[in-house]
Amino acid sequence: MSTTENAEKSNAEQLFDQVVQHLDTRWEYYSILAAEKSAELVSSVVRALVVAVLALQILFFFSIGFAFWLGEWMGSTAGGFALAGLLFVPLALLAYLVLKPMVRSRIIEAFLRNGLDQNKKGSA
Repeated sequence: MSTTENAEKSNAEQLFDQVVQHLDTRWEYYSILAAEKSAELVSSVVRALVVAVLALQILFFFSIGFAFWLGEWMGSTAGGFALAGLLFVPLALLAYLVLKPMVRSRIIEAFLRNGLDQNKKGSA
């Protein structure tokens, strides 16, 4: 083997090693990025669940108080609870109809915003 063949083989090996190193680095980068996004998602979900549970507890106790107050006003505790429950049916239906499109559009906007942020970081 001549020295030029050895040099070419050495250059090819170096190039191959650099490509492998580059691919390993990219893999690590995307693994870290995925872990970061997963952590953000989990923390957002946990925060939303905590707020939702606290809000439901507040609503629960206010509705119990309202039902007892309404029952005393009507003269029937059971009637107060029934009427309070009936008042929540249209509120729940209204909340479902109004919140569903708002939540969906916010989720879509968040995904689009994150995608645009990633494109900006990748091109910079």
